[in-house]
Amino acid sequence: MAAKPLVLLVDDDAAFRTVMAAELSRSGFDVRTAASGEEALAVCAQTAPQVILLDLQMPGISGLDVLKALRERHAPGEVVVLTGHGSIDTAIDAIRIGAFDYVSKPCPLDELEIRIQRALERQALKDRADLLERGLTPPDLGSAFIGESRRSAAYSSCSIAWRRRARPCSSRAKRAPARRWPPSSFTPGARGGRARS
Repeated sequence: MAAKPLVLLVDDDAAFRTVMAAELSRSGFDVRTAASGEEALAVCAQTAPQVILLDLQMPGISGLDVLKALRERHAPGEVVVLTGHGSIDTAIDAIRIGAFDYVSKPCPLDELEIRIQRALERQALKDRADLLERGLTPPDLGSAFIGESRRSAAYSSCSIAWRRRARPCSSRAKRAPARRWPPSSFTPGARGGRARS
């Protein structure tokens, strides 16, 4: 049985946090909650949520500061920011920092689920790319090249020595003397020539 996607819901509104966590749990997600930015960073340090639903307007550490801290820590989860009316510019700033997407509150459950699914798909693609990169990166072959060079040098020296000992057959065979024309016994003048007496 496949594990449920881990989602962290960060919001200082207790009622919204409780209701949304229950709805997302019924939709098949493993939901953790945090009531502040400090608590969210603590949860992320202990677990690795795949998607973080992050409210931007919170007392203490703001959502933007939490997002910056997560990116500095290279946290793998995708962040979907939750923003109220009139704070779209802040949501755009969050995307520039590294958030995946944003949703305006109050947000319909189906719209939020679509954002979560897209974030999970992006996370899966990034994980696959990381695996392929690690799998296709060649190991350090410096020592192997040195070994090959030594073997190649040894083979070359043996080959040269063998060629010196075993010369080609054409160099060992005696060549037949070249024919001369006309022959020494030939006397010009007669038809077809005549032999000397």
